[in-house]
Amino acid sequence: MHTCAAPPTVTVLDSGWTLSHLGGGRAPFAIQELAARVPGCVHTDLMDAGLIADPFHGTNEHLTHWIGVSDFRYRCHFATPAQIPTEGDAQAHLGSGEMGDPQHGGHGRERCALRFEGIDTIAEITLNGTSLGRVRDMHRSYEFDVTDLLLPTDHAEQNVLDVVIHAPLTEARAAAGRMGERPQDGNAHPFNAIRKMACNFGWDWGPDLITSGIFRPVTLICWHTARLTDPLSVVASLTPGPAARVGTLRVRPFVDLAPAVTAADAGLAIEITLTDPDGQPVATTGRRLTGTDEITLEIPDPQLWWPVGEGGQPLYWVDIRLLAPDGTLLDSRRRSIGFRTVELINRVDDHGTSFTARVNGRDLFLRGANWIPDDVFVSRISPGDIERGIADALDAHMNVLRIWGGGLFADDTMLARCDEAGLMIWQDFPFACAAYAEDAELADQVAAEAIENVIRMACHPALILWNGSNENVEGYVHWGWQDHLSPGQTWGLGYYTTLLPDVVATWDGTRPYTPTSPFNPTDLMDPRNPDHGSVHSWVVWNRADYTHYRDSVPRFCAEFGFQGPAERATLAEYLDDDPMAADSPGMILHEKAADGLRKLDEGFAPHLPAPTDFEDWHFTTSLNQARAIETGISWFRSWWPRCAGSIIWQLNDCWPVSSWAAVDCVGRRKLLWFALRDLYDDHFLTIQPRGEEVGEQSAARVNRAGVPTVIASNLAGAPWQATLRVRRCRFEGQPLESFQTPVDADPRTNVTIELPARLTRSVDPTRELLVAELGGRRALWWFAEDLELALEPAALVIVSDDLSITVTAHQLVKDLCLLGGPGARQISQGPRRATLLPGESVTFHTYPVPRPRIDEGLGQPAPSVSRKDFRCVNDLLDAARRV
Repeated sequence: MHTCAAPPTVTVLDSGWTLSHLGGGRAPFAIQELAARVPGCVHTDLMDAGLIADPFHGTNEHLTHWIGVSDFRYRCHFATPAQIPTEGDAQAHLGSGEMGDPQHGGHGRERCALRFEGIDTIAEITLNGTSLGRVRDMHRSYEFDVTDLLLPTDHAEQNVLDVVIHAPLTEARAAAGRMGERPQDGNAHPFNAIRKMACNFGWDWGPDLITSGIFRPVTLICWHTARLTDPLSVVASLTPGPAARVGTLRVRPFVDLAPAVTAADAGLAIEITLTDPDGQPVATTGRRLTGTDEITLEIPDPQLWWPVGEGGQPLYWVDIRLLAPDGTLLDSRRRSIGFRTVELINRVDDHGTSFTARVNGRDLFLRGANWIPDDVFVSRISPGDIERGIADALDAHMNVLRIWGGGLFADDTMLARCDEAGLMIWQDFPFACAAYAEDAELADQVAAEAIENVIRMACHPALILWNGSNENVEGYVHWGWQDHLSPGQTWGLGYYTTLLPDVVATWDGTRPYTPTSPFNPTDLMDPRNPDHGSVHSWVVWNRADYTHYRDSVPRFCAEFGFQGPAERATLAEYLDDDPMAADSPGMILHEKAADGLRKLDEGFAPHLPAPTDFEDWHFTTSLNQARAIETGISWFRSWWPRCAGSIIWQLNDCWPVSSWAAVDCVGRRKLLWFALRDLYDDHFLTIQPRGEEVGEQSAARVNRAGVPTVIASNLAGAPWQATLRVRRCRFEGQPLESFQTPVDADPRTNVTIELPARLTRSVDPTRELLVAELGGRRALWWFAEDLELALEPAALVIVSDDLSITVTAHQLVKDLCLLGGPGARQISQGPRRATLLPGESVTFHTYPVPRPRIDEGLGQPAPSVSRKDFRCVNDLLDAARRV
């Protein structure tokens, strides 16, 4: 067989693209051969051309609905790379199957394939007038053999590649008509009928901006003899041995050969080398390929990969080399792996059934957030955006992100960075809030996307859990779906209980799988039972005060949240409402939750006064969002290890919206984020109500109104030893009663300290509070709601320089916050919110103002700081009392 020393060549087709509108929706202007970007999408191309305004801005969203019902053509002209020989005429054309039919050709000639990493979504692809096939799935890649279709390198014309993308909403409606309509709750469109990310059709935090495009790279790959194809199956596992742990590496290489040639006939060999984190080779093996190959390597006592905060993240390197019979290198791949064990402990105990993540034999309290696509237009999500989002999680002391099932699978950039940082990943398969057909039309795509992504992702140690679906069993049981399904009509259960776990077992097998979230391990059809497995807690946001988080002790809370607006500076950048108001047109359009504005107002009404203007409304709802989640997480964490984790909804946003996010779409950290940083810190001090549990048959039900009790939560790997000091004092600062005791909290444990009755019973609830302090941490307990507190107008002394602002309070100031409005200082580190007792101070650290070069003259001074840059509860009460 002819061989060539050069490995495959890869040409990225990222230029020479145009966009044309082919009909369907009525475009308000002509779109023919418009310059286009790949990766990209129709919306961003039209924005680049100045044809549409930013749909995120003002009320522009509704101006682009025609795009979702339109067909578009992406066309690329490209020259055949010079190294490709021009042998003979094109032979038999490709068939019309999705992946294309094999081509026939000489074994020694160079072969070429077109690879599409991601197409959104349903498209016909042709090259030089010949159909390559039809694609129907946003969640996978596609490759086509184009060896005999490329024009000769000396040809006067260039190759013409056409990708005709059909109107996604039209296609979804047609597919629903063929397979039968099924209920869905994410939006008004049948997103569940095609394999496109569900939230692209709109969600209760996202706009209805249905995209079409080529959102990931397109490459032309050319090779001689044989090549390795992607994804490559690389799985690392860890098992106990007779003397020490044994790390096992399993590699299943996939090889692309000339048609009619088998791996055994070709005489190919594979060589695998494992290199330790210090760069030293620790194992190697080689063998001839047969075509059904699985190669394993074992090393004794490998270094363990740990989640962040639990140990280091040593990564081993796997080098895979494909060799010709004469030893010539044909292709190679490099992957990083980590050795660790992951278990999901579902153990029956006195309280029900646990839901506890165990890594390397250590039980962990998971502290995290749900992650949605970081931008409506996913092709714009850069590695920098992902880095920023991961930093948002790590800086808030999170150890896990749940990649939610209404979006996309985590990409390689996110997974690699999480491997390095120790940030664990819980990955949903892309099914959310809907019943899904199990007809072959959809099931074949589901199987293909699942296999590809499990293979691609299985090498990453950060990935700790596969989850089959988001709220789909919940919807079937509790949302009335059964009333809208015909007898015997499938709704996706077969995917979650059979297809997906089979794929995970075949191509991974090293980490747990759950069929759905929420998940009851003892009864799949009872997903709301807090005593068993994981729950989603949405009663609070939808219809109950946030103190009702204390109604139960869930074994794990995988989703819960409370809304707040985007940061004030972000609203100023995207909205033109004049005057700005909670119900002005732009604000209303950027609130997608059902009755969202009413729920925001009702959410703070039991606690805070009605705001007198928009600035106070923004502060009130932002503060109330932080307080609601503080109530939930502090309650859940206080019950560790009975409750084994909280994953809030949500970390990030995809556009400037009022939502449950802790960080808005431009990366500004909301008050909620700063609360999360304290709530998820290794050392956490809280005061919680404790009382008698109610009912033998409901061990999770507890009294919300109980005796104030101190809980010191230590999730660190070392003991937390300090003296607890608690005092009941008047707002003027005078201590009325005090108490102290030594606390010795072992690693990863909670210590509960009951207080003497003289501290827990107030004489005047409107003028007293409890203050607990332990090792630099402080917890407060208020005996009455803010509406009843006798807080005086806040008198503050403010001193600032370019890098900091120090505020001193003359009397008790509750929840003093630096607002961060348009043109204001932004926090660089430390607190953004503080409650100050009389005479106390807090320093807000801010980013330095960029200075120009010396030869450009003096820089601008830091923005001045005044009282208007701050708000506190005292201000809200004072304003309400003056109305």
